[in-house]
Amino acid sequence: FIQGIATSIDALSVGFTIAEYGLKEALGAVTIIAALTFVICFAGHRTDVYQWEDLMRQGTYELYRAQLDN
Repeated sequence: FIQGIATSIDALSVGFTIAEYGLKEALGAVTIIAALTFVICFAGHRTDVYQWEDLMRQGTYELYRAQLDN
């Protein structure tokens, strides 16, 4: 929850900063932010997929679900 608040505040401050940029500067900043966000999300997704596949191979799905429920 706290991380969500911190992220929102950060996004708001970046938004105010980008609002003062010209069109080219704003598009450059938005492109960099979008590319980095995509890379980080894709890496996190792939990590989750690999962990899920390992759990299924090891037959530890029930243990994984029990950890999620707690």
